[in-house]
Amino acid sequence: MWNHATEIIRGATREILGIGKRCSRCKREAWWWNSGIQERVQAKQLAYVKLLDTKIEGEQKTNKMPYKIAKEEAKKAVTEAKNKAFGDMYEELDTKEGEKVLFRLDNTRERSSKDLNQVRSIKDEEGQVLVEETDIKLRWQRYFDKLLNEAREGEIVLGDLEHSEGLENTSFATPYLLKR
Repeated sequence: MWNHATEIIRGATREILGIGKRCSRCKREAWWWNSGIQERVQAKQLAYVKLLDTKIEGEQKTNKMPYKIAKEEAKKAVTEAKNKAFGDMYEELDTKEGEKVLFRLDNTRERSSKDLNQVRSIKDEEGQVLVEETDIKLRWQRYFDKLLNEAREGEIVLGDLEHSEGLENTSFATPYLLKR
């Protein structure tokens, strides 16, 4: 039953939202990437495809050397471009404007690292917006206190739950013990 329900939910989700491909290369930052690197990487890829397409062992040995050369050139181009880009960035960060850029980067990273599912603000009983974390936690405590105690007439006190070792309710086990 549950498997059927999950299949229906997943099917509806796929239908509405679609299916996206996960691309590990897409997540990388490549602000230092340029057309020279792109050309060398494409040359390496073509050499690799040519190496894989050869079935004869003698041709594989001859095609392996151009692939190795292209691979080394691509690695060298990437390393040079990264070193140049990071060197320029470090020089820029040493200036007064660079400090501002650094603080902007820090703020951007801070904002992007925050959980999107985190509650940043809620309203209290009077409709006022609560922003402070302690006020939000207290509001949730009052909400669940009210929710849990409407049917039970005040049996559960949320503030006392952390010290409730001596308040265990074993009344549910009494009929079982009497039957034995």
